[in-house]
Amino acid sequence: MRQQFERREALTKLDQDKRVGAFLDMIAQVDSGGDYTKIVGGGDVKDTSAYPDVYVKSQHSSAVGGLQITGDTWADAI
Repeated sequence: MRQQFERREALTKLDQDKRVGAFLDMIAQVDSGGDYTKIVGGGDVKDTSAYPDVYVKSQHSSAVGGLQITGDTWADAI
C-alpha cells in the first residue's frame, strides 16, 4: 500500500512539470493525433472516467487514449 502511495505521489509531481506534459503531448500527437479518446484501430472511448475494457482483435491490442496505453500497462501503473 505504501509503495502504491509513493508511486502515485511521484506521478503527481511529474504531472505538474510542464516539460513532462509537453513531452507526453508530443508522444500523443504521434500515437493518436493528440486525441485522448482514441481506441487503437479507430473508434472513440465514450466514458473516460476509468480505463475502458477494450481489446481490438484485428490490432491484437488494448491500447487506448492519446498515449495508446494498454490495459496491462495501465494496471501496472495504478
